[in-house]
Amino acid sequence: MGIIEKVNAVVKLVKDLGNVELLSEIVDLKHEIVDIEEQNLNMRQKISELEEALRTKANLELSDNAYWMKKEGEWDGPFCTGCWDDKRKLMRLTREPGGVPSCPVCKRRVDEHVYPPDYPEHKKKKNSSRMTTTVRRNRSRTEGF
Repeated sequence: MGIIEKVNAVVKLVKDLGNVELLSEIVDLKHEIVDIEEQNLNMRQKISELEEALRTKANLELSDNAYWMKKEGEWDGPFCTGCWDDKRKLMRLTREPGGVPSCPVCKRRVDEHVYPPDYPEHKKKKNSSRMTTTVRRNRSRTEGF
């Protein structure tokens, strides 16, 4: 039997006794108990949210101005640093065709090349130089040199 059920049983007994003053006090007590139970539920939910945020934070790593999350041995991301740092919301960065990665919520933009934390440095440089070559070729065609 929960606390509210016990209070209801006491209310019934007091009604049967006909003590109106005691009944009024017990009803007030019942309302306070309901309020405390509601506060308790809210605090439990908040604790659960904070525990989840701590678990998430423990798995986040910053790389190339974006957060990445380790899940089952693989990197998931990239995620917006602004949304996580300000509101503890993981927002995946998106890339429009020909654009740089940006957050759909806060519109924060990051570097064109975003790599997970353990991405090999020598591959980053190779990909960056390939991109530079492509940009140079495109410029020379459009700018006439």
